[in-house]
Amino acid sequence: MSAPPGASDVPLASTAQKKKIRLPKAGTSILNDFFFTVSHHPSHEQQRVLLAQIHQSIDPTYTLKHLQDWFTRKRASEKQPASNRSTGMSLKEIPLNPEQIRHLTELYNSNKNPTLGLLQTWSSLLKVKTTVVTDWIEEKNKLPSPAPTVSPEPNLPSIYRRSTSVSTPLSVPSPVIANSRFALFKPEPPQSPVRPALSPILPPAVLPPSSPSPLLITIPKRVPEEDTYKAGFLEAFASRATSEEPTGPITREMLNELFKGPEADMKAFRGMVARGELRHQGYTPAMAKSRY
Repeated sequence: MSAPPGASDVPLASTAQKKKIRLPKAGTSILNDFFFTVSHHPSHEQQRVLLAQIHQSIDPTYTLKHLQDWFTRKRASEKQPASNRSTGMSLKEIPLNPEQIRHLTELYNSNKNPTLGLLQTWSSLLKVKTTVVTDWIEEKNKLPSPAPTVSPEPNLPSIYRRSTSVSTPLSVPSPVIANSRFALFKPEPPQSPVRPALSPILPPAVLPPSSPSPLLITIPKRVPEEDTYKAGFLEAFASRATSEEPTGPITREMLNELFKGPEADMKAFRGMVARGELRHQGYTPAMAKSRY
């Protein structure tokens, strides 16, 4: 018996349905950028925008179900310890030369969560593919951070070391102080049970009787400023009076000559007022009479 037609096509169809679609590195960079910078739980509208970006330049066969599954796996992987995550390739296996690694490390230290546009800029500067840069950053983020270092306490004499035990009672003097010929320090009540306070014995500061108090501030009296304008005028008048000869009228003839013109005008004006020619302007003839 021959097999029914189309029977050989069934396993092929089921195999095609079970085939897993793997998103390229460029698409993974888009999703990682959104996951670490925007949200771990994209809304339905945000999922459609991400899917449109992947369809446009990366993989038109990628579906909304694949995108949702990717975010589910990503959230689950972030909850795992760093030692249990899949490492993929190591930093040594990524195709970068030492010069490129040095520049990329400087860029990474300046921004440890770069966007997709920034990743593309870095790849163009380093002249490598964007997927190489994203792989290097993913592996770099998986490395454990260095443990903080603690500098050891310097070797100081025992008298200066901090005691980590309960301090000695004040009634019992220190053997260093008691056996010393000249006492340099005296114990004081400790500020805390861990760190006792030691202070040197200093002689009291005594100021001589003649020295002024350090808080006394002497304010000098303000000398009144000289009136420069008044002094300038007086100087100008004095110099003019001594350097120039008087030019004004000093005799009767000179005065008569000086006032001859104005006096003639005044007589003509009084004649017009006396004749009533300026009555319309408010001048009456009585005003022309002399009062002297």
